[in-house]
Amino acid sequence: MYAPDGTGEWHTADTRPDGSLTWTEEYGGALGNGAVLLDTPSNPAKVQLLTDAHDDTRLADITALGYATYVVEAPAGNPGTPALNIRLDRDSDGVVDAYLVYEPYQDDFYGNGAVHPGVWQTWDAWHGGESEWWSGQIGACPQDAPCSINELLDLYPDATIQEDSTSLRSPSTPAGADFHGSIGFNQGSYNAGVVGAADALHIATRSGVDVTYDFEAGEAPVRLTGKNDCKNGGWATSDEPVFRNQGACVSYFSRK
Repeated sequence: MYAPDGTGEWHTADTRPDGSLTWTEEYGGALGNGAVLLDTPSNPAKVQLLTDAHDDTRLADITALGYATYVVEAPAGNPGTPALNIRLDRDSDGVVDAYLVYEPYQDDFYGNGAVHPGVWQTWDAWHGGESEWWSGQIGACPQDAPCSINELLDLYPDATIQEDSTSLRSPSTPAGADFHGSIGFNQGSYNAGVVGAADALHIATRSGVDVTYDFEAGEAPVRLTGKNDCKNGGWATSDEPVFRNQGACVSYFSRK
């Protein structure tokens, strides 16, 4: 599914001054010809691009999660690259009370030397629940000692991806920030001089969702994400693939 600039269910969320988000074809993409570019020229800068399409998804129901990055610029010794962010409701009360952050270089599957500039790299952020994430709000999983998803689920078995437009705002978050969305890309503070592109965000769940987002500039072809999207005439809106009727649409997703 494409996520063109300024349209759809994508939000710039907790993007802060000096941080910028653009769509570009200059570096190609892991899919297609383009990608989204995140630029943090100063330490206070921060850039996010989050979707609300997966609100209410239980962490325990995810079966796959990954994405691709391309480092354009980074200071010497900085292994930074666009990260994944999940806004998490740990106890299913509808309130976001933690950010989960995935950075490939902090995952033991990849390690500190894994990120290379000037090439597209694809990251598996799930690995059957063994990939490692950190959170500033979860004392057992700090940035310097991230936890596996399975360890997080031991702590919070009901944890849910959730959107919450008020919780966890930082004093540095602009008052008018589009503070929506629950999962997507993040290039955080203290990454001065990092310019990175991101593409091919993939998420799959036990409920049959299996979608890969292809970030391209330009008009957005519509791709449905599951059989529920086929209902109420939704099947007729799909550009890739095109369905002849609702039954064909439902059958397509039932086979996935």
